[in-house]
Amino acid sequence: MVTFTFPSLLGLPNAGSTPSAQSSSITAPSAYAGIGFIAQAATVVKKVALRFGTISGTDNVTVSIQTTDSDGSPSGTSVVSQTIAVNTLTANTWNEITFTTTGTLTKGTRYVIDILAASTFSSTVQLIQGYINYSDSSFLPYSYSGTSTTYTPSTTRFAECFAIIDNAGLPNVYGGLTSDEDGLTIQATNAAPPAVQGVVELGNKFKIASSLCSTYRVVGLRVSADSTTQTTPNLSWSIYAWNSGNNSTALCQDSMSPYTNNIAVRAYGDFYFSNPATLNAGTEYIACIGTTGTTGTTNILTVSIQTDTKDDYKPLLWDQTNDYLYDRVSRTSLTGSWTTTANSITSMQLIIEIITFPSSSSTAANPLAGYIL
Repeated sequence: MVTFTFPSLLGLPNAGSTPSAQSSSITAPSAYAGIGFIAQAATVVKKVALRFGTISGTDNVTVSIQTTDSDGSPSGTSVVSQTIAVNTLTANTWNEITFTTTGTLTKGTRYVIDILAASTFSSTVQLIQGYINYSDSSFLPYSYSGTSTTYTPSTTRFAECFAIIDNAGLPNVYGGLTSDEDGLTIQATNAAPPAVQGVVELGNKFKIASSLCSTYRVVGLRVSADSTTQTTPNLSWSIYAWNSGNNSTALCQDSMSPYTNNIAVRAYGDFYFSNPATLNAGTEYIACIGTTGTTGTTNILTVSIQTDTKDDYKPLLWDQTNDYLYDRVSRTSLTGSWTTTANSITSMQLIIEIITFPSSSSTAANPLAGYIL
């Protein structure tokens, strides 16, 4: 039996603290900052996607992907390189830098994405290198910053934030992907609905590729959320057929009284199904967490969402493959239609158990990382 989480590369906000951006600012001539990574595949690089914080000025920076010395520092040898003006970048969002020439990355080799200030420089570029307090935080890949004579790798565990786009174009992308994290509140429909409240069920529309398996079960949901002191209505977790976004009967559903220990910061927990439904690969479904009723006026759970996650980059979350689907959905009535929100994902992983493989497949062909035999 093969079990894995999906999306395998989606980091969940971790217990203990709210995720926050880790960044380095370039404010002096010849200063640099960057992100280290190990190439997941042989790739002919065309673009790199990065997130920036504060941006000011009009000076030039050079964006490159470099090989590394033995200690992981930039070697000075660029695979691809592009000089751009600071004022062509946009703060607090994804920026794609297109290289005028291409270069090839070797699978399993360490590289760095480097941002280097010009020798004359009075501008500011704040590179967001990742986010701390995520479940997949690590020391490698790593962030670094310094001047032309010093190299200081990060000592903080974080989930990196970048995308490498190959010469064929989207969706052939890979890298690390963690973007802004925010909260969306599940509450009863008779409560006053502020802009991001009033939903009774929240989750993701998903599809597992038929190249992976023929049939499978979602045995549970791994969800990042805050608890409350509210005890009613019950907290539920469900799987539905997508049904073109219309209401449908739950294929499987379980419920419990909401958490009552009032966890003040993000934590994630597993919600298992007592009788998981058998699902078909290549078919669209919904996995969600919500309520079993519409009474009460107090929030029963605050579920994390990750916003500004570009749809084009979502293949990063499931090992470069574009045959999968994962979009945030919600609804304000237990019998209503579902609303799909672009560029956003509920912080949720599916715990999946494969039942049958395609006739031409085997466990060795599983394209998802992290499965357990």
